[in-house]
Amino acid sequence: MSFIEKDHWLTGEERTRIETAVREAEARTSAEIVPIVAIGSGRYHRAVDIAGVWCAMIAFLLLGLFSPDRLVVLWEGFVVLCLGLAVGAFIAHAIPAVKRGLASETEMSARVMDAAFRTFRTYGVGETAGRTGILIYVSLFERMAVVIGDTALADRLKPDDYASIRNALLERLKAGSLTEGLIAGIHTAADLLEPIAPRAPGDINEISNALRLLE
Repeated sequence: MSFIEKDHWLTGEERTRIETAVREAEARTSAEIVPIVAIGSGRYHRAVDIAGVWCAMIAFLLLGLFSPDRLVVLWEGFVVLCLGLAVGAFIAHAIPAVKRGLASETEMSARVMDAAFRTFRTYGVGETAGRTGILIYVSLFERMAVVIGDTALADRLKPDDYASIRNALLERLKAGSLTEGLIAGIHTAADLLEPIAPRAPGDINEISNALRLLE
């Protein structure tokens, strides 16, 4: 199963398609739909440290196996341990799958949720006149998405509704298409929002339809 990694970025045409999807969705609802894509939501230093320790241990064991009489000279052991730590850290940074595999699911979920709430505040999703902003936040490194609705939507959207938006997005993301995933999530959000928050005459677009990309 493939997934978008950080070396993928959106073309101008893809961004336009996503922004068009937002505009079409907001033509049906008074809600402000704000899609945001982040490369990652945390640095995961512990996972990097674990990779370094494992490499250091393996390097030290190899040094012992190939040393005369299985005796390791103090300074050689120290140098090998330091090099192992550095190599492990480099591998964790260079290969996202390694760092992701060493980071706990609980920590990644917490980091993504925290980043989503910060983004919700930073980009004014919770400051619209009708309090109908809804954030669609995707974090590529963790392979996770969060959907947050403002207070006016809290009593109208059920947890299953938020899950439907998230699942529509992730299904296509996991197939390798960030653009199609976002468009699917946006359209699903519009389908759910139109009956409960229909667009009112004279409704004003309070937040730009542009896709935000966070590195």
